[in-house]
Amino acid sequence: MRVAALIFALALAIRIIVFLCIAWRLDLSIEQYARLYDGNSYLTTAQAYVDRAWPEDDYHARVFPGFPAAVALLQWMGCPPAWAAVGINWISASLAAALAAWLFRDWRVGVACAVLIPHYLMNSTMAMTEAPLLALTLGGLIVARAPRVCIDGDVRVDGEGATDAGWRHVARLCAGGALLGLAGLVRPMACFATAANMLALRNGRRALIFGAVALVAVIAGLVNLQWWMGDALFSYRYQSASPAAYGGSLLQWPFTSLILTPLQNDVPPARIAYIWAHVVLVVIACLTVLRAGSDTTLRRLSAVWLWSNTLFVLCIGNVWGFECFHRFTVPAMPAMFYALHRWLPRRIWIWAAITGVSAVIAAFSAGT
Repeated sequence: MRVAALIFALALAIRIIVFLCIAWRLDLSIEQYARLYDGNSYLTTAQAYVDRAWPEDDYHARVFPGFPAAVALLQWMGCPPAWAAVGINWISASLAAALAAWLFRDWRVGVACAVLIPHYLMNSTMAMTEAPLLALTLGGLIVARAPRVCIDGDVRVDGEGATDAGWRHVARLCAGGALLGLAGLVRPMACFATAANMLALRNGRRALIFGAVALVAVIAGLVNLQWWMGDALFSYRYQSASPAAYGGSLLQWPFTSLILTPLQNDVPPARIAYIWAHVVLVVIACLTVLRAGSDTTLRRLSAVWLWSNTLFVLCIGNVWGFECFHRFTVPAMPAMFYALHRWLPRRIWIWAAITGVSAVIAAFSAGT
C-alpha cells in the first residue's frame, strides 16, 4: 500500500509540473488549458448535458459520453468545469499508475504508467479520456480478481484461488463489471479488457456475470443519455461516418494507415520515426507477453487485452490510425508494460532520468 501511495504521489506531482510548464509556456488560463485539443469538445458537451440542449456544432457532440457526463455532474455540483475536467484527469492518471502496480505486483509497471509515454503524460494533464478510462479499467479488474493483492511479494490470496463466501465473490464480479461498463462509456475500447478478464476467469458462470454486468452498465448509461439528450448513439455514428472523423474508413486492413498515411501526406521524418518507435514497442510486447511473470492468470489477461487492443488499433483507418497510434495504444498500456517488465529498470536514478525526459517531451509537445 505504501508503494502504491508513493506511485500515486509521483504521478500527481509530475502532472502538476507538466501542467504548470505548458500553461506558462503557452500563457494559458485554466479555462484555455482545459480546452486544448479535444478538451473543447468535452467541455462543450458537458455544458450541453447541464443545459439539456444539443451543442450548436455537431462536431463537439462526437465525443463519447462518459467523461463529459462526469464533468457535467461536477459542474452541476458547483465545481468550475475546467477544474473538474483537468482534476478528473490528474486524479485518474495517478490512481491508474498506483492500480497498475497493484494489479501486476510490480512497482516498475506502476512507475512506467505514471511517467510514460510522453503523449499520455501530456494528455492526462488536460481534459482528455485516457486516464479516466485506465483508472476505471484497472479498478474493475482488481475488484473482480481478488480481495487482496499485494505488490511487495506477499501475495496472500490469488485471483483464481479466493475462497470467499459465494455472495462476496459475486458482489466483486458485479462491482468489477460495473466499473468496466463505466469505462466503456468513457471509451468503447474498454471492451478489450472486459473480454480479456472474462477469459482469464476460466469459469463460464463467473465470466458471464462479469460480462453481463459490464454490458448492463453500458446499456443503462446509453438509455439514460437517450432520455436526457434524445440521441444516445450520435457520437458512434458521427465517428464512423463523418468526413471530420473517420469518413467511413473506421476500419481497414492492418497497417494500412501506418504505411499509406506517410506515403500520401507530407509527414516529417521525425514524426514517422516517433510513431513507428511506438509500433515496434507494442509489437515486441505482443510477442513477449506470454513469457511475462509467473502468474498464468495475469499472463492470460494481459495477452488477450494487449493483442485485441493492438489488432484494433492496427486496423484503424483514415489518417488517424497513423497520427494517433500512440494514443490509441494507451487503453492497453498497463498490459504492455507488464509484457516488457523484465526490461524495466530497477534503479531509481534511471527512472528519474526517464521521468525528466518524458516530462520535457510532454511539456514541449503541447500546442504543436
